[in-house]
Amino acid sequence: MLFTAPTPTDRDLAFLEEISEYRSRLRWQLHEPKRWTGSLRRLSFARNIQGSNSIEGFVAGLDDAAAVVARQDPISLDEATRQALVGYREAMTYVLQMSDDDDFNY
Repeated sequence: MLFTAPTPTDRDLAFLEEISEYRSRLRWQLHEPKRWTGSLRRLSFARNIQGSNSIEGFVAGLDDAAAVVARQDPISLDEATRQALVGYREAMTYVLQMSDDDDFNY
């Protein structure tokens, strides 16, 4: 954490409770869409992996990138490229999971 937050006062807690009540009443207007699932999400993720790693010199076909996303063995990748794609997949998965974590601060 970059700094330590002060202990909330009774006034702070009352204000937070008021915000929570507003949030409950407005939840239909504040609806967050569900994460993508299925083939569209996997294909988009595979294209991101393919494009980002090609910048670094690790060239992979879309089929191989899709296999990495699905945690399957790619058909035509050398070991260094496979490791680069797997590393990118793991890093992006971690970042996406942390973005919803209440304790994650930057």
